[in-house]
Amino acid sequence: MIIVTGYRGGIFDEEIVGLLNKCKSLDEAWAERLSNVEDIRELWFRSTWYNPEDFAFILINDRVRGYAWAWKNGGFGRISLCVDFGMPSSILYNVVEALLSWARLRLEKLRVPSKVRIVAGYEHGYMHKLLREVVGLYPEDYPASIMVLEKLPKPRVPEGYSLREGGLSDVEAIVRVYNEAFSRYDWFIPWRLEDAIKWYTMRKPYIIVVEHHSEGIVGYIDAEIRRGIDGSVNAYIATLAVKPKHQGKGLGKALISTIASKLWNKDVERIFLDSVGGLEKFYGKLGFRVWRRHVSLLVPLSELPSRNITLVDASSLGVKNNIFKYNKLT
Repeated sequence: MIIVTGYRGGIFDEEIVGLLNKCKSLDEAWAERLSNVEDIRELWFRSTWYNPEDFAFILINDRVRGYAWAWKNGGFGRISLCVDFGMPSSILYNVVEALLSWARLRLEKLRVPSKVRIVAGYEHGYMHKLLREVVGLYPEDYPASIMVLEKLPKPRVPEGYSLREGGLSDVEAIVRVYNEAFSRYDWFIPWRLEDAIKWYTMRKPYIIVVEHHSEGIVGYIDAEIRRGIDGSVNAYIATLAVKPKHQGKGLGKALISTIASKLWNKDVERIFLDSVGGLEKFYGKLGFRVWRRHVSLLVPLSELPSRNITLVDASSLGVKNNIFKYNKLT
């Protein structure tokens, strides 16, 4: 069992995306779309935000059996895991402990504060239960909720504003709205124009923008029709954002009602979104109800596993006769 760090994409991409899709299928598979190799190459490894030191994966007999992210953001250390749940329990627990041990080393190097947030998937879901078994019982918080639309809100555009369909020519303004709207949250990472253009080009979502008569674009919403891993067809509202100065005027409701009306006619089973924690009441007033909550474990860094692990830098991996050669990091 070795842990590979410093990976920038390459020979293990197919195995990593296969594992990603396995993890997506664990809970609420209807809400997840299958990812492909291009997705992780372009939207992960070639994104401006990607730091190869924040990502690691575990090899057992030259196969990827799990991966982890560990990064510092908003004053917190954060960890996210994906493991091959088809392994025997004894091996599965060892893989989780090894990845958490790597994450601890990474976060100690980043000098994060004492508390770490471990992303645990859906409340009472597979990953939540697994992490409780491996890590133990710790305080939890609920950073987001998946919400499903039950009733279409009535459209009303406030005076002084207008709505229209958006496109790639609006992405620069959309990025400004996103960064202004979400910068107050501790999970916020600035969205860069290069990454946004790539995302909109690859995903091709529906976009509705709201313009102020003198300030231009001050809000937007985007959504995509996606086939879930379970085969169902649903509409996912990816982002709703309004500049802080223009919040509280009914623009969010206008954007939701406009795009939901468009999506409702696309023969989808559900229209859903992920609400930032604390905004569930806001979306409830727009016709959504909470389906399930996302959960994180709040664990002291010093109480994460600390096993002896073998670290290998991806640059030292070579392939010859299908045997991987490596040099241990010291």
